Amino acid sequence: MARSIMVTGAASGFGEAIARSFAAAGDAVMLADLNEAGGRRVAHEIEAAGGKARFQHTDVADARSTQKLIDATIQWSGGIDVLVNNAGITHPPVPVETINEVEFDRIFAVNFKSVYLMATQAIPALRKRKGVIVNVASVTAEHPRWGQSVYAATKGAMISFTRALAIELAPDGVRANAVAPVASLTGMTKNTLGSADPQERRRQIEATIPLGRLGESSDIAGVVTFLASPAAAFLTGICLPIDGGRSI
Repeated sequence: MARSIMVTGAASGFGEAIARSFAAAGDAVMLADLNEAGGRRVAHEIEAAGGKARFQHTDVADARSTQKLIDATIQWSGGIDVLVNNAGITHPPVPVETINEVEFDRIFAVNFKSVYLMATQAIPALRKRKGVIVNVASVTAEHPRWGQSVYAATKGAMISFTRALAIELAPDGVRANAVAPVASLTGMTKNTLGSADPQERRRQIEATIPLGRLGESSDIAGVVTFLASPAAAFLTGICLPIDGGRSI
């Protein structure tokens, strides 16, 4: 039976790959993003390929916007089986004292407050279907690189929140897990690499990954869809690294 899936940050990168993966399995996927053109493109391409998808313009850091997303998803597909919190932003590699309060608040709002909003607002619907939450964190949370202080902190908060959700929601049959990707070939990585010789910076990062390459969106999508599947029915409260061995 087709499930109802919500994916934030679905207009590109990990989110796009995750949405396409669920849709290819026959699930109905609600895509959420601030990037309306990208989100509508992905939804249209999924439907053109025979899948079922909708797009909802959403600011994941705004409670009214996230509630509209959840309401629209339930109205469209009847409920919520899986919530994937993927939306996120980062900052260039810079000393922590150069990140001002406005930027700090924005990064925490998009990367962590959004997870709190989406999860708490979706819990009633997830309880009805014994659903699943999958949060896209980062290997940086536990193995930060220089200059990623605030970004790493947001992902650390996400992992801790995931574990707490898993304990709290387990009696209702709702699972909560996270994944921790290494640097991958997405638009956000360009910001992480910085402007000073990004190719050299990329080579430096690849040298720290035992498998010798950056991640790809398909790497993350495959693991997220697994964690949301019946094959992972006895997994909750974990954070699974998708990092080519970097966290060893």
